[in-house]
Amino acid sequence: MAFVRLVLAWWLVGSVVSCALARAQDGGDATFRARAEVERPIASRTPLDPTASSTRVEIDTTRVESMRDVLARVPGARALGTGAFGQPLGLSLRGADVAHSTVMLGDLPLTGPDLGAFDLGAIDLGSIAAIEVYRGGAPAMLGEGAIGGVIRLVPSRAEGRRAGASVSYGSFDTGIARAWGAVRGDGLSSLVALSFDAADNDHPFVDDGGTRLDPTDDRERARRNAGTRGASGLLHLEVPLDVGELEAVMLWVSRASGVPGAGSQLASEARRATDRYAGSVAYRLGGPSLSLEVMGGGWYGRAAFLDRLNELGTGQHASDDRQLRAFGRIAGSWSPVRELAVRALLTARHDRLEPDDPLVRTSLGASHRDGLVAVLEGAIDPRIDHLRIALRPSVRLEWSDAHLEQLELVSRLARSVEVIAPTFRLGAAIAPIAGIAISASIAHGTRIPSMIELFGDRATLVANVRLEPERATSIDAGVTVQERIVPGLELEAELRGFVSLAESLIRYRRTAQYTAVAENVASATIAGLELGVDLRALDHVRLEGALTFLDARDELGRLLPFRPQWHGFARVEASTGRALDRDVALSGFVSASYTAANAVDPANLVVIGDRTWIDLGARVALFGVIGISCAVRDLLDARGQDYLGLPLPGRRFVAQADIQGDL
Repeated sequence: MAFVRLVLAWWLVGSVVSCALARAQDGGDATFRARAEVERPIASRTPLDPTASSTRVEIDTTRVESMRDVLARVPGARALGTGAFGQPLGLSLRGADVAHSTVMLGDLPLTGPDLGAFDLGAIDLGSIAAIEVYRGGAPAMLGEGAIGGVIRLVPSRAEGRRAGASVSYGSFDTGIARAWGAVRGDGLSSLVALSFDAADNDHPFVDDGGTRLDPTDDRERARRNAGTRGASGLLHLEVPLDVGELEAVMLWVSRASGVPGAGSQLASEARRATDRYAGSVAYRLGGPSLSLEVMGGGWYGRAAFLDRLNELGTGQHASDDRQLRAFGRIAGSWSPVRELAVRALLTARHDRLEPDDPLVRTSLGASHRDGLVAVLEGAIDPRIDHLRIALRPSVRLEWSDAHLEQLELVSRLARSVEVIAPTFRLGAAIAPIAGIAISASIAHGTRIPSMIELFGDRATLVANVRLEPERATSIDAGVTVQERIVPGLELEAELRGFVSLAESLIRYRRTAQYTAVAENVASATIAGLELGVDLRALDHVRLEGALTFLDARDELGRLLPFRPQWHGFARVEASTGRALDRDVALSGFVSASYTAANAVDPANLVVIGDRTWIDLGARVALFGVIGISCAVRDLLDARGQDYLGLPLPGRRFVAQADIQGDL
């Protein structure tokens, strides 16, 4: 088997390199293309694959939004947080666990299904230009898993010579400061973005005293030990060469927070700190008919957790864990004719985890995981008169070898797991008329338990070394509309149905200690509908909405925990533009989000009630350079709980001033 893997890897590398060198000798365009050129693209909400279930959300930092607000626009997606501002935030796609999806910075995986969930709350919106969310079977050339999906963060890039800054302040002493500068020239384009934030998060909550069924001892208290401090930075460089182009992206995020514990189990001294440094360098050359991309990168992360007094009930901890990933990628595309392209991808990665906790009697030793992924995809785009068709068949082979160690007092337990996982995806789209596309896809994926799921995080996630790999087959179909209905009125919408048939599904169950443990469900069926709408009228009115119906059940027909059947978001924004005054523009918005009641245990006995959040906001823009904004979050003070039962902040205010312009 090792010989077969070696032959496959070198065959892919040799094929794409030889093709690229032959093309370079003939000359050609210095722009890398991942797909064949078409005269009129099939309607799709992302540019990468018209057969994928995907949504792209552009980032506008003047809108006074958080990462949770941006993700609410994606149908089939639900943001899962563990508290107020600055606390960990993940994204569940179509009922899958947050660890089932890969978060990528461009083409660099910041984490993956094999390493556990990534904290999207650590990413500042000022560092990214857009978020692309691929639900279900993701496009093959991303090289990532197919159970949950892929969240792709598109880094901001230089557009001209511009700079800007913003400062915001809100309830519970929440402050954010951002600054950025960009220069685009003939020889070098660069962008630098920095952000700093802080919050006390001392919002009120109802303490039930640990007696849920007895309201007589309920008291309203202020949240303590929930403060957070964070910082992040992004550097994006683009360098055109005589042959090809070079791109470098570097990201740094850091956060230190208190861990307040549950409402009735307060913690005053527990702390958590995380740091991550990521970077990649990519070289691209070729044109529409033949292209090559070579990329190398990785990241280093540190996660510290301190609970010397055992306030959270998981034992005494003073952990300082390190994680390392080294990543390499080579991709090539060959298009002999406009209607056909063949693409190949090979990635290699090395992951290493070095946990350290002197207060734990049974500790974890250094663990590592090596992996290879080989992908072969066909892009078939026939045209029959005015009928446009796109077919995307692909196969993917993943090899992973994990070595996990556990240190006892006088012995060492080692566990080695080798997995070879073949997967596939078949996507199809047809455009009967311009602006409307009907698409469908089927994909099969396998995911091995992550290190976090196996060994926990010593805080809110409990270890379970008996977990088995997950397997799932997902099917979806729907219609996408991108149409200018009349001059000044543009509609972008999608409606899809989906079903996922999963075996040995891993999901989290909340325990009595306000922690969660990962467990296997023998089998589960997750089905649903998702609707997304973006309607714009004359640059003065914009309506955005997302609605998801989800029916996720285990083999006994019970609803899976933490998966509400209904989840929706709607936002209406109106702007005067320059209709009233060339130098002054007024705008305002109102948004509402709804989450249905959902169970927190497999027996569906403990239920978190439904909740509705309403937000209001307004903005004044002066001379196209200066802006002043304000917003009210959770206007009705609904508050509620997160998926671990921790209290969420209620009504809160925020104000922002920003300035940007040409240099």
